[in-house]
Amino acid sequence: MEELALKQKVGMLEDALMQLVYQSRITDMKIGRLSDEMKDFKDEMKEFKDGVVAFQLEMKAFKDEMLEFKNEMKDFKDEMKEFKDEMKDFKD
Repeated sequence: MEELALKQKVGMLEDALMQLVYQSRITDMKIGRLSDEMKDFKDEMKEFKDGVVAFQLEMKAFKDEMLEFKNEMKDFKDEMKEFKDEMKDFKD
């Protein structure tokens, strides 16, 4: 009788251990998948960051070009005013 009860308990323990091993394997697979997804996400974020940096550099270059254009337009405006004043003097 005791031997039968012991065999039942051992059988239950074996089943429990098999379930634990199974769950452990599932957990390991899920952790591996999550690790891969995190790596992919990290790579995507790096690409995004690199894109943002490139965009910032382009915007700085554009800003510099616009400032240069603004200065050229100011010089042109000053020349036109000077020309207009000369023409007025010539007319008078």
